[in-house]
Amino acid sequence: MITFVGINRPGYTLKSPYPVEEVQMPLMDISSTMIRERLKEGKTIRYLTPPAVIDIINKYKLYS
Repeated sequence: MITFVGINRPGYTLKSPYPVEEVQMPLMDISSTMIRERLKEGKTIRYLTPPAVIDIINKYKLYS
């Protein structure tokens, strides 16, 4: 037996044929502009994106 967990989003109503445990989380307002600016300034984006995303940004030299 497993439990599906879903995070509530503003303006979205969960519709699932399966039982889902809904979780309230604070909204994180992160934009690509913020990511670009932080990288341009030499600041970390470590806590704004998953490690896999940072790897792709670095590998393909995105935002540079």
